[in-house]
Amino acid sequence: MVDDVRLDLDATAHGEIRVTLMSPSWLLHIEAPRADLERLAGIADADWNARRSLAVGTCMNSSVYWSADPDPNAADQATLLIGHDAETWDIGITVPQTTVRKIAELAAQFPGA
Repeated sequence: MVDDVRLDLDATAHGEIRVTLMSPSWLLHIEAPRADLERLAGIADADWNARRSLAVGTCMNSSVYWSADPDPNAADQATLLIGHDAETWDIGITVPQTTVRKIAELAAQFPGA
């Protein structure tokens, strides 16, 4: 579980928003249209156990699937799964749901995307 996650948004050359998530030990770039990023406001309803993850963005030419962490000991955490689909992913990270909701908020206010 990573609580120390920094966040930055900037525009891409092809009209999407690039989200940069970084912790002390990793950095991740995710690109997505504004409307898709705004859907992340509903992260708490993206129940992994009910297979309701949110497919939002791409990273390393792979899809990114976002869900609320099903572990009751990981309250207010979200899991990002990067890969072919939400079942056969290649990379998984956990970030605070507050960070995910902040992405949606900042995307809604992002100029020009």
